[in-house]
Amino acid sequence: MPTNTSTPVILPPTLPDNLWLRVVVVLVLGVGAFQFFVRGTWYGMRGSGDFSGPYAASRVFWKGGNTYDTKTLKNELKSAQALGKPTYSHVASCLYPPQTFVLYSPLGLLQWNYSRIVLAIINSILPFVAVASLKWTDRQINPRTLLFAFAVVLYWSPLISGIRLGQPAVLSVSLSFIAIQCASVNRQGLAGWLLVLSVFAKVHDALPVVIYFAVRRWWKSLLILGVAGVVSTALIGLWWGADAPIMIRTLFENYRFEQGRGLMSPSGPMNWQRIDASPLWPTCTFELVTLCTLIVLPLIALLAWKDRKRESAGPPTGLQAIALACLSLWSLLAVYHRYYDAYVLVVPVLHALQVVSGKWESPAWKWMAVIGGLPFLAPFSALIYTWFPEWRAPLHASFAGQWLMLHVNFLMLMALLYLTWKLSRMLCETEKRC
Repeated sequence: MPTNTSTPVILPPTLPDNLWLRVVVVLVLGVGAFQFFVRGTWYGMRGSGDFSGPYAASRVFWKGGNTYDTKTLKNELKSAQALGKPTYSHVASCLYPPQTFVLYSPLGLLQWNYSRIVLAIINSILPFVAVASLKWTDRQINPRTLLFAFAVVLYWSPLISGIRLGQPAVLSVSLSFIAIQCASVNRQGLAGWLLVLSVFAKVHDALPVVIYFAVRRWWKSLLILGVAGVVSTALIGLWWGADAPIMIRTLFENYRFEQGRGLMSPSGPMNWQRIDASPLWPTCTFELVTLCTLIVLPLIALLAWKDRKRESAGPPTGLQAIALACLSLWSLLAVYHRYYDAYVLVVPVLHALQVVSGKWESPAWKWMAVIGGLPFLAPFSALIYTWFPEWRAPLHASFAGQWLMLHVNFLMLMALLYLTWKLSRMLCETEKRC
């Protein structure tokens, strides 16, 4: 028999390409993990200033004191610190509902110096649990998508700021995304209780996810949330007893005091810390927010109506992912929010990654990811304000300087307008196909 004497084809080795790619990925994730720990976790263990109020209030709550009296909270915080340690006395006016204080009660059992260490560790772990939960709804999810999701969390500057400050927003947003993943695999009971914890941690950061639960018709979870809210309010009212009117009056006094502070008012010199719509147009904020609401919420209601026959469980559709993005942007612009609250946007980002997993060949997605994420890779306004103090007065005095410092607000408004237009077009296309 004739033998095959043809020269065998030698394929070029692929190991070097894969090796370089792995080296780049390891470097990106390694640098991200280092700066995440240093800027977020480490400073959170030694700072967590925004947690001092809820922490002290959780201790005062069980002692029967006024949880909204700033002087009482400062005295409680002072008494909760270890002897011989530097005294930490900063307590901002408390505007959280009493359920927040009950939620943080386990940390209130610890001394202040230990409680903020535990909180920083919890806040640093939960975002990665949220990313890992993507596997619950899609076990075949592209590994590159998961790595990209981890990178987003590592470099998301609002999240790092939230961990550094001990912000309840970190707990609220992380739990809300995990709740979505639980409901997507038809674990609505567990999702409901996670949603309860998310709302109790920071209600206005959990608002877009609560509305999204209604869009996906996860009624059991919403029922658990409603019952927990009513029962907890009744029990807290009984606990307060005759002091309830005093607590409520002090809460509103705190609210008026915070409104009157000029630094972060819509026209104040530090309004760049806010990411809502008020600093963009202080004199017409109500009209702008009303217009956005009249555009966004009817579109969301129309999507919910069209999806009424769709199976409620399962991964999100493209329409649902865009709807969640619109809700998140609308909620951030409509109500007072600060830069760390932009961690809320990680929820629609991770949701969108589930939809586009394995479809990164589209250049549009790549450009949208890069441009949309730039304002949240570093707090550019804060860096300008801190590193160039001589620029503060000129920036605040000029129209162009104000818009430079408010670039996050402007880009969020533009993103909301684009996504609502995209959502309306997609709804029209589905109507034509039907």
